[in-house]
Amino acid sequence: MFTSLSTLQPRQLELTSVYTTIVNPKIASNLIKALNCLDDLPLPHLKRIRRSRTNQGDVLEAILFPTSVDRKTVLDFLCKINDSEWIIKTVQVSKLAPVLRSEFEQWKGYWPMSFYERSDLIDELDPADQDYANKWCQKLQDLMPKSCTNMAIIVHPETQEIMALGYDNRHHHPLKHAVMNAIEQVAVKEVQDRDLKVVKKKRALDEPNYGYLCTGLEIFIYQEPCVMCSMALVHSRIKRLFFLKKNISNGGITSKYNLSMHKNLNHHFKSYVKDD
Repeated sequence: MFTSLSTLQPRQLELTSVYTTIVNPKIASNLIKALNCLDDLPLPHLKRIRRSRTNQGDVLEAILFPTSVDRKTVLDFLCKINDSEWIIKTVQVSKLAPVLRSEFEQWKGYWPMSFYERSDLIDELDPADQDYANKWCQKLQDLMPKSCTNMAIIVHPETQEIMALGYDNRHHHPLKHAVMNAIEQVAVKEVQDRDLKVVKKKRALDEPNYGYLCTGLEIFIYQEPCVMCSMALVHSRIKRLFFLKKNISNGGITSKYNLSMHKNLNHHFKSYVKDD
């Protein structure tokens, strides 16, 4: 049985100041259209309009620009939509888009925002995935030489093709860890394919990030990767990691750090350890 280690921790709320204005419902759609035509729509995770309660009753309040934009520029923008007198004020809103539901529930109190539940953060393996992981980890153990301290297999989950086998060769060079050697093999294959002008089918599991070495690929390792190897998996955009033994002294996934789901890194991947 494999246990998930992929727990993304909620981030601290970061606030930023923006200009808002009360907008007449009759011209609200014109304002939204004008904002949507901007090349760089500010804070796209926020709803453009919210209903606010005042002494005069409910009104529509629209979010405009960050306060880093000159007030005159903002007023000029509004006057192009309607010649009436505009009053702008400053409001604090969430600078970041929510990733977790707990973030969304906390941050939406400052200004309404969009939130899409990420299915890729649902971590538990179903029985078919458990069988899949057990099969490849057994393959790993069958292929691993008795004299080897660690080994990694990188697999294409759609084709079940072994993309790379990496052995621990630190007795030859201190950086020749199993994971590093496996990723290097993927890189060599990529260069060979390009040299031969082979048109490769995109890895459909994660097409937007195709171009990184390990996009859509999965790795099976005997021992938990160290910090260096864990960061290499982040940078190469691995999809999932499975390992059999924890690396208590220098593990980068659960023993020392949680680099597969670190909030300050720009890629997250699911990781699983085999139960003792």
